[in-house]
Amino acid sequence: MIRHDLLTVTVVAAIALLLGCSGPIDPAKVSRILPGRTTLAEARRILGKPDSQLGSQGYILVRYFSAQETGRDRIGRQSVSTASSLDLLSDTNGIIQKIHRYESTAHLQARHGSQRITGPDLSEESLKRIHTGKTTAVQMSEMFGAPSEELLGFAGTLLRRWVEIKQDNISVTAVILFLETEFDEQDVVSSFSTEQQLILH
Repeated sequence: MIRHDLLTVTVVAAIALLLGCSGPIDPAKVSRILPGRTTLAEARRILGKPDSQLGSQGYILVRYFSAQETGRDRIGRQSVSTASSLDLLSDTNGIIQKIHRYESTAHLQARHGSQRITGPDLSEESLKRIHTGKTTAVQMSEMFGAPSEELLGFAGTLLRRWVEIKQDNISVTAVILFLETEFDEQDVVSSFSTEQQLILH
């Protein structure tokens, strides 16, 4: 029998696969980062080494990420995993222009007796409700709940990810489906894609 806490590890791993994972993000340190004034070099001295760093046409985007199990229900059938992220976007002069913080909480529980599932329904039928150029961020949240992640893009717009995880009680693997959605400046879906991964414990 798979232990109840094993799926919690899977959820954290699903996010960490794409982002890596560091320690908790200190709000007091983040408050010292001032858009338009603080340089990326100064931010790194304050916050430490980021979990990821990407560059494009002189712009640099760095990310700090933390994930941990934060609670469990009274009978141990549901656990709670919290993930926090901080994105910093700097311009060609190395000055921080935009900061984005996001925190998400996943409640992991058993359904239908034999299968553990967490996250929204990302079946093909559900994805047909997404229309590029029309579906808004508010409508996406109404359909799929709060996103598992929000990430800054180089244009300063947001990427949002939703994650669905399925695991049979007798299996040592979990199927993870990612829905990644890019939003324009009006917070309307401009593109989206899905990816499926198999995690082996």
